[in-house]
Amino acid sequence: MKESRHRADVARDWLGRRRKLRNRRNFTKATPQKQSLREVLRAFTVEMPVFAVLMTAYVVFVLHFLTPWLTHLFHEQRKWYAAVALALIVGQGLVLELVARSLLGLIRGKGSR
Repeated sequence: MKESRHRADVARDWLGRRRKLRNRRNFTKATPQKQSLREVLRAFTVEMPVFAVLMTAYVVFVLHFLTPWLTHLFHEQRKWYAAVALALIVGQGLVLELVARSLLGLIRGKGSR
């Protein structure tokens, strides 16, 4: 008799703990996702105009200052042209990545204060 009561108590405790855990999981699922969406949208709205300005400046710089030299390389030394073009692409990607990380650091820093 005592053993069956003990089993029933254990089963009740186990079910109670399980319900509490399930309720906690359901409660915490919605909150971080909404916060994450806000952070992503905020980062997107800040990054896109900055990237647009940087890309425009980059294109103008390359077209204005480097076009004659790149044209000469293209016609005279194709291998060097390919290497320089690849270096420009990689350099552009690295600079944009650094800018993105610094912007996200600033955005997250403001949000956590």
